[in-house]
Amino acid sequence: MIDQAQLFSALATQISTAAGSIPVLWPNTSEIPSAGVPHVRVMMIPVTMERTTVDDADSGADRLRGLLLIDCYVPLYAGMMDAFALAGTMGAGFKKSLRLALTGGYVAVDKSPLVTSPRIEGAWAAVTLQVEYSAIA
Repeated sequence: MIDQAQLFSALATQISTAAGSIPVLWPNTSEIPSAGVPHVRVMMIPVTMERTTVDDADSGADRLRGLLLIDCYVPLYAGMMDAFALAGTMGAGFKKSLRLALTGGYVAVDKSPLVTSPRIEGAWAAVTLQVEYSAIA
């Protein structure tokens, strides 16, 4: 069984590392970004849980696929290219080969991150970085 708290913790640590000094707004918090300060907002969406079998024995592993969405915000006056650059900085921390340890398993990035949804939200230029992952335990 995959421990959701441990999975979130492993991904959160990687997000914090990739963000460096950039403020991170976490799910289920009421944080408000500081005016004019680039930041990222995180959402984690578990997609499907499936049982996988590695060999003929009945010793299948649980596999939880999910989507990590990282919204990257920069002040509108900085421009959309800065939002894409911030997404590139964050995406560098989630290369396809990334594996993070979990007790009795790991979480792996399934595909190269994808930058989507360029948009203007009030005083912010924003894009979304999509990271597909699988947790195996």
